[in-house]
Amino acid sequence: MTKSLDHVIYGTLTPGFYRVSAWVRPASIEKRVLQEGWKYAYLDGGNIRDKGEFLHGMDQAFRFPSYFGYNWDALEECLLDLSWLPAPGYVLLYNQPNRFIGNALDDWTTARLILEEAVAHWHREGAPLFVVFRRAGFSLPDIEWL
Repeated sequence: MTKSLDHVIYGTLTPGFYRVSAWVRPASIEKRVLQEGWKYAYLDGGNIRDKGEFLHGMDQAFRFPSYFGYNWDALEECLLDLSWLPAPGYVLLYNQPNRFIGNALDDWTTARLILEEAVAHWHREGAPLFVVFRRAGFSLPDIEWL
């Protein structure tokens, strides 16, 4: 895992969505990301079943400003700003996304589009954003493994 995470941090991987094995501990990812001065956000999907729970989890993960409105537009606005969380790069570890995907596929599709837009935006800005999925089961077959 360390070698794969090094590829993320040192820019040899294109920012985007990736998967890691369930054997990879979130604490090891957090430690490595923070060592490089990047920001780490953890989204625990074990209890996320719908849009409201997802938005609440994202608020906690990124510590959005108090004006965050708990809707898709507000999520997009905050993820494209991050001025309160300056860093040379960002890693969002989304643990167990399959519950949200399985219970609210349309909302997941919207969330994914917003995350993809944020990844592209921060890549252009030179502060890459990586979204890393752990314990995703069979719900994200199109996402590359680290």
